[in-house]
Amino acid sequence: MTNNKHEDVLTSDDVRNGVNMPLPGEKPGGIKARFLQFGGLVFAGAAALAVMATVSVVTVRVSMPEVVTFDMKGTMDAFLQQSAQLPLDEEQAKMRVSRFNNVLTHSLSDWQTRHHAIILVAPAVVSNQHDITLEIQNTVASAMREGSSLPSGGSK
Repeated sequence: MTNNKHEDVLTSDDVRNGVNMPLPGEKPGGIKARFLQFGGLVFAGAAALAVMATVSVVTVRVSMPEVVTFDMKGTMDAFLQQSAQLPLDEEQAKMRVSRFNNVLTHSLSDWQTRHHAIILVAPAVVSNQHDITLEIQNTVASAMREGSSLPSGGSK
């Protein structure tokens, strides 16, 4: 048998006393508390995302190579014109052209490595880019005068 005492029975007033009911026109207090709790997390997340985006943009800008142009045709034409004025036999002319090609290739490769750049031939570029033709031609001319097949250091 069950023991029903009057003290064990909960009344509707007892249930309402444990629940916070908002007044008419008032928002529940839980929403404000949740916003304050999660608002800080959302703000921290947004700030972290902004910092990461900034670091990414700076990294891309710093690591992006410079695009420069070089007039390969003009350089080759000038070399061939100068070589035609020299009294060279066929074997000497072949050796001179081979050495010129070697020096030119190494000069371009060295410049590209030192400047972290992409070198394009001038006719392939529509926009105005930095032209390194004179710098490379001077480096090649110096190496050819010295008789070496590799250019020395060069300048930035």
